[in-house]
Amino acid sequence: MTHPKSNRLFESLPERDYERLLGGAIFDVWMRANQYLLNQLSQNAVCNKFHSVNQRLARWLLTNSDKFEMNSIPVTHAFLASSIGVRREAVSLAFLSMNDLEIVQSNRGTTEILDRERLERMTCECYFTLRKLSPFHLDNDLLIHT
Repeated sequence: MTHPKSNRLFESLPERDYERLLGGAIFDVWMRANQYLLNQLSQNAVCNKFHSVNQRLARWLLTNSDKFEMNSIPVTHAFLASSIGVRREAVSLAFLSMNDLEIVQSNRGTTEILDRERLERMTCECYFTLRKLSPFHLDNDLLIHT
């Protein structure tokens, strides 16, 4: 267990001291991850304002499929609705059309991506922007090697 005042040490350190404290390579990974998080927050705010439920749902599914390297994602409509900032009914309606088009199959807490190419055509440009910026994606020059 850490002492409650231990975080104050980090609050008062200038950036160069973080680098010295963490070491060069770890600091670089930490800074890239923080930069990506800020980019993701900004992009999500724009996406939630300007893109349709279907586009945002497609972006969420693709992003998480990439992150977990799987096409079958255990997730409920309620959780998805909360994640993309809409009512659960809106997610259910979006899935009805995606199911009918055989792009995804969603039922009982699991969503499976059936046709990734068509899902990528359905998503907004935010998915590709964030994928390009991700320090963990193979297409990125700044790939963090783990």
